[in-house]
Amino acid sequence: MSTPAKLTTKQAATRTGLSQSLLYQLCKERRLPHFRIGGRGRRGRLLIDEADLLAFMNAHRIDSSVVRQDGLKHIKT
Repeated sequence: MSTPAKLTTKQAATRTGLSQSLLYQLCKERRLPHFRIGGRGRRGRLLIDEADLLAFMNAHRIDSSVVRQDGLKHIKT
């Protein structure tokens, strides 16, 4: 049984289309599970489990089949 892949923030950004800075912010806010290897700063490294990244993305998915009744508020008519 293989272990899930651990991604660097650069790899995770490439796979999701998110910026590295947003991924760092999500990790800092503890909204995205991650591993911190080494110390903080230049010598430390964040690794994100591929399964955790997928679960995070799926948890924030908006279903397009659900129609809002309140309409779009940012469009002025």
